[in-house]
Amino acid sequence: MGLLTVPEVTNAKVDGDKAFKIMTDGHGLYLRVGAPHRVRGGLVQKYWIAKMMFNGSRVEVGIGSAHEISLREAREANEALRVNARNGIDPRTRKVIADPKGVPTFAEAVDLYLKEKLKEFSNPKHVQQWQNTLKDYACTPKGGAGLGTKPVDTITADDVARVLKPIWAIKTETASRVRGRIEQVLAWATVKHHRKGENPARWKGNLEFLLAKPGAIKKVGHHEALPYQALPAFMKDLAGRDTVSALALQWLILTGVRSSEGRGALWSEVDQEAGVWTIPADRMKMKVPHRVPLSAQALAVAKKAKGLSDTFLFTTGTGPVSEAALRKLVKETLKQPDLTLHGFRTTLRMWMQDAGTDYEVAETVLAHKVGSDVAQAYARGDYLERRRGVMQTYANYACGQASVKDS
Repeated sequence: MGLLTVPEVTNAKVDGDKAFKIMTDGHGLYLRVGAPHRVRGGLVQKYWIAKMMFNGSRVEVGIGSAHEISLREAREANEALRVNARNGIDPRTRKVIADPKGVPTFAEAVDLYLKEKLKEFSNPKHVQQWQNTLKDYACTPKGGAGLGTKPVDTITADDVARVLKPIWAIKTETASRVRGRIEQVLAWATVKHHRKGENPARWKGNLEFLLAKPGAIKKVGHHEALPYQALPAFMKDLAGRDTVSALALQWLILTGVRSSEGRGALWSEVDQEAGVWTIPADRMKMKVPHRVPLSAQALAVAKKAKGLSDTFLFTTGTGPVSEAALRKLVKETLKQPDLTLHGFRTTLRMWMQDAGTDYEVAETVLAHKVGSDVAQAYARGDYLERRRGVMQTYANYACGQASVKDS
């Protein structure tokens, strides 16, 4: 039963100088009554209106004149409109909308997320990489059902594991990136209120029980990134090389920075007493300053480099040690022809993932941008002290002083 009665509808009018008044029957049905001066043909204008939520927005639909449509008929029409809305039919146009809840599919969420992220990418190819990897391995993978057409609020950990398993063992590094990107898209969907609950793409306490640890399935050799299990032996060999290139490579590995950032390190940027190296914005890929916590091992490398130059930490002349010199060291002297300098950042990333490092902390270690500008404005600093613990544990592991289980 509604709130209005037939006599109330029949006798409804507006008192005073108001233009109209609204009377509610409940359940989204309203009667709009015009003022006496708006009388036409001897009848006070009365009109039925239905209000409801559809596709995430409040909509208002006119049912018709109360002089032509009775209270009972208006209630029936209101209920029919609400049923249609629940079934995905737009009550204003009577057209069927594919998703009545306004929840995007995963493929739609990827597009929406990337539109908001575009300004964060300094290189257009990075956007293309995101789109291609998510399309090829998550949305519409070959030989299996993908996430593309699934509403984001229906995606489970099993769904994510299903699309990752075909490439997890043979393209481990790519698969790990895809997992992280799926996690970010679903995190965006949660913030936008398109889904609730735990992120099904989260690794720790979630996918780690459905997929093998990336480090456990990467084989030594023939990879551009060194498996972290082989890192202690590699570092032992490297530490025995008494060259500027060897010191610079140890610095890159122990700090996790990009090659140009590490090779170009200046003494003026390093606070040895505080154990912090601050790289200015103009030398960073993301064009924002980055503080690097220095482990005891990294500080020891810096101490060995003392005396080489008053400007650059690692130099063989007037400028920083060259990329070519470090590549030659890795590929020829250390006999690792398939490794790349950038691959050592991947080694660190795989170690952090298996060690259970929080995603935000791990991404900050690598100087990746995490979240939107607004989210970063409310973030609790740059996790410097938490990163210090991570990098010291990593340095201990890399130098053969701890296992990944100890981290």
